[in-house]
Amino acid sequence: MHKIGLIALFSLLVSANTYADSPTLGEFFDGAQECSNEVVITSQPLREQNGGIITLKSVPFDEIDISQYDIATSQHSIIQLIPVAESTYLDGSSAGSAWRNCMAGKGLPVPTGTQTN
Repeated sequence: MHKIGLIALFSLLVSANTYADSPTLGEFFDGAQECSNEVVITSQPLREQNGGIITLKSVPFDEIDISQYDIATSQHSIIQLIPVAESTYLDGSSAGSAWRNCMAGKGLPVPTGTQTN
């Protein structure tokens, strides 16, 4: 019984440390919103002068919490649509690159599906 308690405590500490390094869904959404706003605000004057395209879209981001005790596992998943902005002025030939660079600059993960070439 003592061994099971130690294993459970170790698992809890490992999962807590791993999860603590990851942004919460709220932090991730807020960062995505800030980056989308930044792309739009930076592109707007250029669009008004030269024409062009600013595209706003949403992509799904899945936050999964997996708990394990002995051989049993439990999984809880939340899917949140996050905002992504694309700009022909800032992205060049890689649609969404300005948004992805902003997310990386904030230390946030970039979900798959934001590359639309």
